[in-house]
Amino acid sequence: MSHSHHSQKIKASRLKVCPSGKASYQDRLSAMLFISRQWHDDDWWKKGKRSDKRLARAYQCPICGHWHLTSHAS
Repeated sequence: MSHSHHSQKIKASRLKVCPSGKASYQDRLSAMLFISRQWHDDDWWKKGKRSDKRLARAYQCPICGHWHLTSHAS
């Protein structure tokens, strides 16, 4: 699977339905794949992201039931 096709597939699994305003993912796997792509993206620092604030884990939202991402380790 090409890089762009893989990225499109991950983006397609992302939902924007949480009342909290946070980006949501339909399942844990989709959220973890997004985190994995971030850690393997050599251009992460070029995109205006803080390298010390990378996403660390996914958690299930008690409000919407979907999955969100956080930079907090636990």
